[in-house]
This record gives sequence, structure tokens and C-alpha cells, in this order.
Amino acid sequence: MILDLSRYSLLTIFMVSLAAILAACEIGHVLGVRTKTPGGHDVSALADAVLGLLALMIAFTFAIALSRYEARRDAVLK
Repeated sequence: MILDLSRYSLLTIFMVSLAAILAACEIGHVLGVRTKTPGGHDVSALADAVLGLLALMIAFTFAIALSRYEARRDAVLK
């Protein structure tokens, strides 16, 4: 089943995505409160992983922007 997102407005997609993320956060919070063991080390490892992925995404963004800039500059020079 392929979901055709082009039929929906951007606001609808944003609101559904935001609701799904907030529901997942609330479920995770409720499940975390029910467990009695503290998860200090797991949380720091998760935060490190998220920050590493964010750094990777930023690096790819800058690399793509640089390659497009160089391609545009070469096209202007030709």
C-alpha cells in the first residue's frame, strides 16, 4: 500500500505528524513512570546517539549545499 501524501495539505500532514509524535512521547512517559528502575545511563546513551545523528544530518546538508554552489559557479563560468 503506497500512501500518496500529495493529496493532503501540508498543514494536515504537519498536524497528524505532530499528534503522532506527541502520542508517542506520552506513551513513552507513561511506560517510563510505570517502571521503577531509573534509566540514567540509557538516557545519556540515547541523547548521544541523537546528537550524533543530528551532526551527521548537518554535515550532509552542508556537503550538498557546497556541491550545488560549486556546480552553479562552474555553470556561470562556462
